[in-house]
Amino acid sequence: MATETNHLSALSNIPTADKAANAEWEQVMQSVMSEMKQDPELQKSLAKALQAQTEQEAFEITPMPGFAIKTSLTKSTATYPSGFKVFINMCHSPYVPAPPVATDDEIRSAITGADGAAWKVPMSLTGPRDDADKLGRPCIVCDACVHSDVIAKAEGDWDFKQFIIELAIQWVEEKHGMSLSREFALPKMKSKGAPGIHKVYRAKRAGVATIPQQEPLYQVKHQPDQKRVTVLVKLPLIATAQQVALDIEEHKVELDHKLYRLSVPIRAGTVDVDHAECDAVFDKSTRVLQVTLPLVA
Repeated sequence: MATETNHLSALSNIPTADKAANAEWEQVMQSVMSEMKQDPELQKSLAKALQAQTEQEAFEITPMPGFAIKTSLTKSTATYPSGFKVFINMCHSPYVPAPPVATDDEIRSAITGADGAAWKVPMSLTGPRDDADKLGRPCIVCDACVHSDVIAKAEGDWDFKQFIIELAIQWVEEKHGMSLSREFALPKMKSKGAPGIHKVYRAKRAGVATIPQQEPLYQVKHQPDQKRVTVLVKLPLIATAQQVALDIEEHKVELDHKLYRLSVPIRAGTVDVDHAECDAVFDKSTRVLQVTLPLVA
């Protein structure tokens, strides 16, 4: 079975730039501005370069569940009455822009709301959708998606987790015109339903792939008593297997997707598998692709 690599890193490992570096940068910028005033062609060239750097492209991601927040409306809206239950799914993806690097003090200043605190957490928000609670009563569900590092830090820091919860509640209020209670609960679930698809924007970079493929976790089960070999592949970043390409060869299974690439040997000892009679099923609830290959009789 493949080993899992943890790509999460602490938010406070990299120090901020020192004052001397900032002063030097200001001098450079003043020099550039002085030259621009005297050279219209330089102005056009710089403007074109800035435009190229700020152009963005959009791509869709399916985030992973983090934790769920349960709260309620404190005021009626045009659609829902006061007291109506609201769930916010805090989900995450490594493809959402990460917060800027910062020191522990800068992060703590943001958490406590100190004057001058400037540290921000990028967050993607879906629109509200109708659902039902465990008793069948109607409720609203929204997804708030952040970078995976943010959820990792929240799981080990209660103050930081409360900060992220407050941020998500504020975003829902601002984006959807709701007033939500600050008396919240954290149900024993990672998500109220499956998180929806989010559209993420990132700067275009010529010749550089926006999302590199990665090798997913997988497991090969040799089951001679059932006369088959089963390959289980964990694909947490996709919601459907429609764009997954499978190539079943004599001694291996190859998988290709814009996010994943995998080659798995499947020869069961001295017994071959019937690669022409394979069966592949994707479980949307667990995000696991199961490929079953019968042994040659």
